[in-house]
Amino acid sequence: MHTTQHLTLKYTICSPICTTTKRGEVWHQSCFVCAQCFRPFSKDAIFYEFEGRKYCEHDFHVLFAPCCGLCHEFVIGRVIKALNNNWHPMCFRCELCQTPLADQGFFKNTELNAPKVVTFLLNCKNREGGYGGGPQQISHLATTYAAVNALVTLCDENALQSINRNEIKTFILSMKQNDGSFRMHSGGEIDIRGAYCAISVTKLLDIEDENLFDNTVEWLLSCQTYEGGFGAAPGHEAHGGYTFCAVAALILLKSLDKCDIKSLLKWVTNKQHKYEGGFAGRTNKLVDGCYSFWEAAVLPIVHIYLTQQNASIVPTNKWLFNQNALQEYLLCCCQERSGGLIDKPGKNLPTNKWLFNQNALQEYLLCCCQERSGGLIDKPGKNRDYYHTCYTLSGLSIAQNTLSSQVIVGPQDNRVVFIQLTS
Repeated sequence: MHTTQHLTLKYTICSPICTTTKRGEVWHQSCFVCAQCFRPFSKDAIFYEFEGRKYCEHDFHVLFAPCCGLCHEFVIGRVIKALNNNWHPMCFRCELCQTPLADQGFFKNTELNAPKVVTFLLNCKNREGGYGGGPQQISHLATTYAAVNALVTLCDENALQSINRNEIKTFILSMKQNDGSFRMHSGGEIDIRGAYCAISVTKLLDIEDENLFDNTVEWLLSCQTYEGGFGAAPGHEAHGGYTFCAVAALILLKSLDKCDIKSLLKWVTNKQHKYEGGFAGRTNKLVDGCYSFWEAAVLPIVHIYLTQQNASIVPTNKWLFNQNALQEYLLCCCQERSGGLIDKPGKNLPTNKWLFNQNALQEYLLCCCQERSGGLIDKPGKNRDYYHTCYTLSGLSIAQNTLSSQVIVGPQDNRVVFIQLTS
């Protein structure tokens, strides 16, 4: 878009009044016209230039500006290209809840896909409550968690009505153990996944019982190891997946401050390998694409918590003037990487980056974890599968988005957005 300026030049043959553009071009006033309608541009007129020709605003929009698929007005500025059409960002919305979808993934043809998904999951639901991994399979906390989240994600009234909240609550209560832990299924293993799945589902469905999570916080805390991460159960080795489950469960129960946050951060950040850029699930293990979610997701949770709470992680059972304790606190918790000191962790945490190398993680995922024929993988040489495709993409999204900005490695096409889930 350009504007015009006027000055007076004298010519012996032509009209004495000429117009100059901001680019220094000089035109006779009678020649300085729209290439489509041939109307002269007025003083301070706005014009658009395309392939060397100048157009008035109206004709440029008619000829070249895309038309919105909803309001059918010209789209000026940012254009959303999706579903073989162009849209204003505010016109590209969910047809059911009207949520803007400009920067989100979405389902296409939900009216066709949702009933199929609901029917399948209804066949996976059991009388005792909960969902199995498939029809006629026993109820399991992990598949109940997956089924409930899938039904809620559909954003469909029939999908939501298919969830029997009382039956699910009964099933979750039947998995509860006296020490606060949860079995994954009847007669099954007890580990930290069960607690997380139970807490997440009850919070999502608003079916929390007054005594449902008695002793659960204490049991979760007992799973934190000397390294700082969390194991599957008390006494087990720290593991990236279980650490995410523990941190997410504690934040949902408003008890993250009760764990050792300092050692947690130290362990998680050290799981990102300097050379590869990816995360390893355990100490002395190779990197794996799926941990780009399980471990990288822990850091934004803690980051946001410290920012909101200004939480201090100084031990409360020691005198502040104990020289060792004071030095440890100041050196580990009060130094800014860019210089200077702060009063406590969480103060002045940046909003435009996370506490890990986002560029290195994106490079690993984009360069090493993509299958040429589609899908994502653990590491070069491994086969693709839905599990690693899901969590590697999730990790890539975390690495690209912060509280206030985006960090995109390579061209904008690498940005995780507009994922259309179709049958």
